[in-house]
Amino acid sequence: MELQLTLKQLAYFRALAETGHYRKAAERIGISQPSLSLQIANLEAALALKLVERGRAGAVLTPEGREVLEKTRSILSEVALLQETSGRMKSELAGTFR
Repeated sequence: MELQLTLKQLAYFRALAETGHYRKAAERIGISQPSLSLQIANLEAALALKLVERGRAGAVLTPEGREVLEKTRSILSEVALLQETSGRMKSELAGTFR
């Protein structure tokens, strides 16, 4: 069975990259640290890439992780724009007027 990546995993990865710590990222997004670790591991498996190295200084992105982070930010930005646009469309008058 092929693992699929999800927007949730990308959001979790972004939070981890921005905080640099699993615990801080988990707190930021309101989940447990083990759940965050599992989702990051699933993302790495889906992409077949090592994205994060755990070290004394916290979570450090690999070169592949830094490249994936750039794409992740772009994807999540586009998704937010799509949600904003659809919300605006729902609140505006629509359809054919006669």
